[in-house]
Amino acid sequence: MWNKKTSLSQQGENMNEIWIRESNGITENFPVDCYLGKKTNLLKLKSKIISTLAEKAKYYRESRTKLYNNDLFEDVKNCPITEIETSECKEVANIYGAKYVQTPDTG
Repeated sequence: MWNKKTSLSQQGENMNEIWIRESNGITENFPVDCYLGKKTNLLKLKSKIISTLAEKAKYYRESRTKLYNNDLFEDVKNCPITEIETSECKEVANIYGAKYVQTPDTG
């Protein structure tokens, strides 16, 4: 069984903890030095995410357009649930060439 002993008044970047292991009637203490806080530069990370956003959007647009606009796909003739013909359905979205339709009864 492990327990942790930590001072309630510690402040700053570094913290010292003592981890206590009790096993078969033997108690052992293990001192642990902890660093508190983040060393990650969040502003740099956010700017990188924003700068690559347009590049990623372009990649997904081009790859999905290529995927959905080829002759390997076969049109769905009927709804697999209600068997309503897709000619009776209404197109509600077209994302990169993939058509999304709704049946008149279930939507």
